[in-house]
Amino acid sequence: MTTTIRCCLRQIPPSAGVKCLLSNTLVEDEAALSAMKPPTPMTVLCVEDEDEQLGLRKMIFEAAGFQFIGARTGAEALELLRTREIGAAVLDYWMSGMNGMALATEMKRQQPNIPVVMLSGFASLPGEGVGVVDAWLQKARVEPESLIEQVRELIKRNAAGDDE
Repeated sequence: MTTTIRCCLRQIPPSAGVKCLLSNTLVEDEAALSAMKPPTPMTVLCVEDEDEQLGLRKMIFEAAGFQFIGARTGAEALELLRTREIGAAVLDYWMSGMNGMALATEMKRQQPNIPVVMLSGFASLPGEGVGVVDAWLQKARVEPESLIEQVRELIKRNAAGDDE
């Protein structure tokens, strides 16, 4: 099954009657569009060494109301983690240099409560990921809506844990 992602990249005049097209859902009024976005922007750090994949994730997360920060290497991601407030991280498993699991381990060492979602071509979580990765999603099978919902849920769960 192929998923087509469409995202508004420019402002559409109100007279056009269309505000945003997100995952085949046409949103025609401001109230419905606002309901789809989180009340306060959540920041997601996506780490991917392929520019096209990083660009797609940027469109998906920004269309869903997230603040997006992209990194192409593990070292760049760790620097961003030190200098920016990150709500969750979405990592590619197979990257050159520092792979996603090594990056996730270091991220959790620096910020133990940061939610980490790993995207991989592998169908299941390798043993090394247990206790490090909060969610493991298979790239070829995850729908954009599922990725967004998983990240939102992890951020919400993390925030609820901070309140306790």
